[in-house]
Amino acid sequence: MLYPSANAALFISKNFAIIANILPILLACLLFLLLPNKFLRNLSDLVYVKKSEITSRNVINTTRKNIKKRMVELSNIFLDMKQIHLGLTKKELTKEELIAMLTREIISSTCKDCLDKNRCTRSLGTDNKSNLELLVEIAITKGKITLLDIPPALSNRCGKVNNLVGLINRICDEYKQYKNIMADVNNVKILMADQMGAVSRLLLDVGDEIDTNVRFDIARENKIISKLLSQNVQCKEVLIYAEKNEQISAVLVVKSENSYNPIIEKVVGETLKVPMQITNIVPLEESGFNSVQLRKKNKFDCVFGLASCNKSGNTECGDCHSIIRLGENRFLLALCDGMGAGSSAHKTSAMTLGLIENFYKVGFDNDIILESVNKLLAINNQENYATLDVCLLDLDKEIADFIKVGAPLGFIKREANIEPVEGSALPIGALENITPATYKTTISTKDIVIMATDGIVDAFENYENMIEYISGLATNNPQTIAEAILNEALTLNDMSAKDDMTVLVARTYLKT
Repeated sequence: MLYPSANAALFISKNFAIIANILPILLACLLFLLLPNKFLRNLSDLVYVKKSEITSRNVINTTRKNIKKRMVELSNIFLDMKQIHLGLTKKELTKEELIAMLTREIISSTCKDCLDKNRCTRSLGTDNKSNLELLVEIAITKGKITLLDIPPALSNRCGKVNNLVGLINRICDEYKQYKNIMADVNNVKILMADQMGAVSRLLLDVGDEIDTNVRFDIARENKIISKLLSQNVQCKEVLIYAEKNEQISAVLVVKSENSYNPIIEKVVGETLKVPMQITNIVPLEESGFNSVQLRKKNKFDCVFGLASCNKSGNTECGDCHSIIRLGENRFLLALCDGMGAGSSAHKTSAMTLGLIENFYKVGFDNDIILESVNKLLAINNQENYATLDVCLLDLDKEIADFIKVGAPLGFIKREANIEPVEGSALPIGALENITPATYKTTISTKDIVIMATDGIVDAFENYENMIEYISGLATNNPQTIAEAILNEALTLNDMSAKDDMTVLVARTYLKT
């Protein structure tokens, strides 16, 4: 039997449980009624934006997959075009086929209407053809024949020996001209085929870079927004993503007046645990906001120096130089020295260097770049030769790649030590195929790369003297070093430049 007090307690307990379950619902309804409509609309927009962001990010990865597919299709088209161009090249005749063809032409031209044709044939038989083949072979080998090359058996019976000698020389000379023209035509076709193949590979490489889902980091995005707001930097949106190469990047949408605030780099870097730097700021259509792009800060950076002078008496320098940035973390340094001096040499070196710059900007491989430029110069019958000295500095990988075609010795100054970079003999454009001298090495802070044309190097008595002079330079300023080397080269030649002279110097340094 329950006592009245127990019944009352049970009644209160049951009713309290009911109230406890209903109360949150009642409070939520009351709160909903009390909240202003503007706040509810903003809350709805926030939910919609988050859904929209997720959808947009899925669309990004889907689009990348579709682009990869199109890249492969385009790559296959260029690959087919390469095979077509290679199939259009003319096959060169063997020596035996060439001699037989030219002999038939000579017999047809000389012996066809000759009154002594039958008598000559009866006397010599097949020896007649053999003698002509021998003369054609001599003409091909020596460039021409004379009466002294005519076999006695033929000279004693043929009444048109002088005509025969002239005809053989003319036909062989015409064939050589035809052969040169066909070689140029074939080189153009092969060059086009190489370009098609290079574009095909480039499209596949770009497709491979794209064919990886971009990874996003929503948690750290929200963290960055909160940290920036606590620093009075109004940030509306953050997008953090990492691609195939694991390179972390970030894009922030911030108020225009906050875009250049250094706290942005600090907050993003601390959140991502990677030093970051602002690489681009773009105004958005939405008034008052900018898109701020950040990427990993390079460990190293470069400063450069250049000193140059024309050959004495010339108004134009045959040397050309290039210092360009390939993306955020790579530099192309190049010197090109056209054969000779003056405007003609300048034209050759400028054309060569311009092609190389454009090829590297697009992203072609070293081999296809050098082969293509070499073929373009070799196609022209004029002697358009040029030495080429290239250094590719990769600041992320801390690597320097050297490519030399006919260029003289280069140097890397590492504190007190001088590391030579060997060159190669023949310039670009001299032969159909080239074998450049290549060298790869690591770079570190304060390393100094020194490149010079042969006008500078030849001014010194030998390489050892030049190395000794460079070792004695106390400065690390690349411009001062370039000017000092040029002045020393001029001093050694009684202040007269016997050739165009150019020095290009680059120094890496550690960012603070």
